[in-house]
This record gives sequence, C-alpha cells and structure tokens, in this order.
Amino acid sequence: MKCAKLHIIIIFSFFFISSCQLQNNYNNSQLTPSWYINAKNNDQHFLYGVGSGFDLIEAKNSAIYDASSRLSSTISGQTQIIRQENNHDALEESYQNISAKTNLIKFNNYKVVNSSQIGEKYYIEIAIDRKEFNKTTIKKIKKIYAEIKELDKVSKFSNILTRLRNLNEIRNKIAEINFLSDIIQYKMDQKYFDNLTSESLAIRNNIELFINNPSSRTSQIITKYLNKQNFKIIKQRPKFLKKNQLEIKITSSKSQKNIYDNYITNIVFNIKIKDNNKILSSNIIKISAASLESYKLAEQSAFNKLEQKIIKDGIKNLIGINQ
Repeated sequence: MKCAKLHIIIIFSFFFISSCQLQNNYNNSQLTPSWYINAKNNDQHFLYGVGSGFDLIEAKNSAIYDASSRLSSTISGQTQIIRQENNHDALEESYQNISAKTNLIKFNNYKVVNSSQIGEKYYIEIAIDRKEFNKTTIKKIKKIYAEIKELDKVSKFSNILTRLRNLNEIRNKIAEINFLSDIIQYKMDQKYFDNLTSESLAIRNNIELFINNPSSRTSQIITKYLNKQNFKIIKQRPKFLKKNQLEIKITSSKSQKNIYDNYITNIVFNIKIKDNNKILSSNIIKISAASLESYKLAEQSAFNKLEQKIIKDGIKNLIGINQ
C-alpha cells in the first residue's frame, strides 16, 4: 500500500514539474518582445537588425549579423536567386555566397534602440544610420579600388604567372567592390573592371604547360588534374619558352622503413614552375603512408593521399598558379 502511494506521489510530482516547465516556456514565448518577433524593415533612413543571446555581446553580434545578412540577401536575391530559383545547386551556392559576403559589411556606428532580458536570454534591436553607413562603405570601396590599381600597375609588365596571380586577386577584389556598390547604389568604372577580367580569362585560356618527365607517376597524376581544368599541355618543350608557356618541373625523393611490422613510405614532392631558367614558383609536399603488407602498398597509399590533397586544395593551388 505504501509503495502504491509512493508511486502516485512520484507520478504526480513528475506531471507537476512538467506542467510548470511547459507553463514557464509558454510565458517566456509570450514575453518575447514584439519588436523582435516582428522586426522592422529597412527604410530610407535606417538599417535594422535584431538578435538574441545569453549575454549582451552575443545578442549585439547576432543583431549586427542580422542587419548585414538582410543587405546581403537583398543584393543576392536581385542578382542571383530570382534568376536561378528553379536550380537547387545554384540556390545553395547563392546562400553560401550570402554568408561569405556578409563578412564584408561592417557597421562602425550603430545604436541600440530596444533591449530586453527575459530569463537568461537578452534581446537587442539595433539601428544604423544609412548616410553614415554609405560614407563608410564608399571609403572602403575607394580603398579596394586603390589596391586594384596598385596590383594592376606592379604586374603590368611582369611574367605571365605573376600577372595571372595578380589578376586573380584583382577579380576577387572586383567582386567585393561590385557587392558593396550594389548595396549603396554607387557607380564604379565598370569598363576598367571588365577589361581586367577579360585579360585574366585570356591569359588563363592561352597558357601552355610543359611537364617534364611526363612518364613518371607523379607527372601523370598532375597532368590528369590539369586536363580536368582544361589547361593546354604541350608534349615537347621548345628550346626557348614563349611568353605564354611555362614548364612544370616535378621531382621526388622516397624513403622507406619498417617499424613493428609496419611498412612505412615517406615521399617528398617538389613542384616548380619555370619560365625558361627562372623559377617562378616552388612547392614542397610531404606525404607519409603505411601498410601492414608491403612497401608497394604503402607507396600506393602515398600516391592516393597525393590525389586526395589535389582534390581538397585544388590543382592550381598545389602547383602554385594561384599562390
């Protein structure tokens, strides 16, 4: 009888605690600020953002991110998402771009217009003056533009690899400027940007690569991934390389040892890009692999790891074209 009464008390206590918790959650949801649930839309004078967190700093950072995300999604929506609404892959890429570009937006001056603490959680609403934001953004655009002009100037008459690298960096900066310019409707010299982009594509499409010792296993792997990127591979090296031709010299060294019946192979790959006798780029890759059966399988594993690294880092980064 006593056990039955005890069980009844335990069950009653459980339901009482659960109902209190549900009531508490319900009350908290009812107390969530209306200005947080129905956030203000941006207008001609102010940009807005709302955020929450378990301390004021987290809540403010969340509100800042919300404000910048709204701008990013608006621009991306105008330029990409609507055009590609039926393409799932394109949509996913667009949203990834939103996240990346959000970091470009900085709010140096903002004011907290609403704040509340409910339980352990803080809620913040911020407002950013559009005029101040536009001034700050224009300064940033002009700074990036000056960086582009300098990159263009210093590589104008350099070797093809340095020029291509700088143009790749310039294209990234142009994308930043176009993104920021779209937000504040600021006009730039688009013809200059188009010319630089066209030059970058022309150089990339015109490059010819000669890979020394093409029969080696490493060279065959490098060639395979360069072909996937549509690089032109020439089979015979001319006595003097033309301006659009580069040589990829690949060497490797191997060491092997057996430790506790583990066959271990270490390979060091040295990949250089040359313009006739001048070394333009050099990259050293160290790979170690092991097998319980043989050195041959350990070596096979090492080359598999090399391919995995190429897939992860990209062939252009690995050989030094994008460095």
